[in-house]
Amino acid sequence: MIYIDGVEYLDCDNDYVRSSVIDYLENWNVTVSTSGTTGKPKVFTHDKKLMRKIAEYNAEYFDLNSNSSMLALYNPRGIGFTTMSLYPCAVANCDVFIETTVSNYPDRLKEINPTHTLLLPNVWKTWHKHKKWENLDLSNIQLAQVGSDVTPNGMMEDLRAKGAKKVNTAYGSTEVPPIIMSTEKQDRYHFNDINPMIDYKNVNHEDGSIEWACKYKDQDDWWYSGDLIEYGDDGEFLFAGRKHNTFKMENCGDRVYPEQLEKVAVDSGADLALCRKVSNQCVIYYTGNMDEKDFISKHGCAYNIVPKKIDSIEVDDNLRKVKRNQVIAA
Repeated sequence: MIYIDGVEYLDCDNDYVRSSVIDYLENWNVTVSTSGTTGKPKVFTHDKKLMRKIAEYNAEYFDLNSNSSMLALYNPRGIGFTTMSLYPCAVANCDVFIETTVSNYPDRLKEINPTHTLLLPNVWKTWHKHKKWENLDLSNIQLAQVGSDVTPNGMMEDLRAKGAKKVNTAYGSTEVPPIIMSTEKQDRYHFNDINPMIDYKNVNHEDGSIEWACKYKDQDDWWYSGDLIEYGDDGEFLFAGRKHNTFKMENCGDRVYPEQLEKVAVDSGADLALCRKVSNQCVIYYTGNMDEKDFISKHGCAYNIVPKKIDSIEVDDNLRKVKRNQVIAA
């Protein structure tokens, strides 16, 4: 059965979400757009044949069966809603609970006690310091799947400490629907973690950076992700940041990966963070109560970084990602 905000979907009074779910179930050709955090969302359509293969793979990956239940936030634009919750649960003939309101997520977790859940990093960042989150019992969770953004330090450990038997972080995209790869390590992948349905390659750029490109074996066109990777030992690699977000410091020539510095800022107490180059300075804007001394001691960069506390940072309504093109007052 499918539930929307705790009600069977056919009885749900949210006409938009109900009709959207009905349409997805009747027509497995899925048209979605990218998140638009850069200000330029793109529209993609994936046909029923590919959606069915992805759903079957993800149902097996999640180890879903007719006794399983999944809680997922509704995202009308994101590809993850169909490929990681609605369609795999349809294949497995199990219950899926769709929550449309972020603020209800902790209460719905407690009420439903699902076997599986999809959790966005920024939802965890919003809730993990609240008392209602501290008291959550996740011992019924067989798999908590994290994805869509950089995983904050402490998130996976927190979910495991609350009883989740398995916690993975996944990499995917709108163009090449998730799950492209998944790991129990925080944002560090190995070639063994890659979905066997995927072809992939490195794209070496003149500045020395390496971009990830991939496609499903059934797809004709390669997807050039814009994500830069750095290799470690034993075949491990890290998605260091988005190509169009990186910048170089002229005084030392170092490449700055804003997403990595923002992650350190959150680890040092910030609620949200946004890193930019301003007048040849690396500036980290943040909200909340970041310990600036702790941040400076942790970031490990040779260049100077200027922390600036501001009142608010805008996030995308759907994936809760920081909007990178927003105007920051001087």
